[in-house]
Formats: sequence, structure tokens, C-alpha cells
Amino acid sequence: MPIASVYYAFSNENNMSANHQGMTDYLTKLCQKHNFGNLPTKNFFLLLEEPEIKKLTSKSKRLWNQQAIVSRLAKQNL
Repeated sequence: MPIASVYYAFSNENNMSANHQGMTDYLTKLCQKHNFGNLPTKNFFLLLEEPEIKKLTSKSKRLWNQQAIVSRLAKQNL
């Protein structure tokens, strides 16, 4: 898709998934409980560095007018 129609803000600050060991501990417990075997623990930033993901990146147009985006829920409460 050549046009970005959804925007996400990602930050390394206050990022719960930055606690890699904490994620690993919880994932290990979940895998043991449901017999999933061993699964890798990766957050979004680590996944972006994977060669398989990097080869899927492409240029896209940004159609944002720099105005604040207000959610439908917030608009209902105005």
C-alpha cells in the first residue's frame, strides 16, 4: 500500500516491552502452562530489525496535515 493510512507512535520511554527479562519470564510461564514449547521473546523494536521484516519495508506517502487526531470516543464526550 503506497499510502500510510494509520499512524502509530512508538517510544523507548515508558515502554513496558523494554523489560525483556520480564517479558521472557511471563512468556515462559505461559508456554509451560499451555505446552507451547519455547517461543522467542521480541518486542516491536527487535522485530523491526529482523531481516525478514526489513525486506518488507517500503516507501509510502504521508497524508497527515499535522493536526491533532481526535478519537471518535473523545469527540462523543466533547
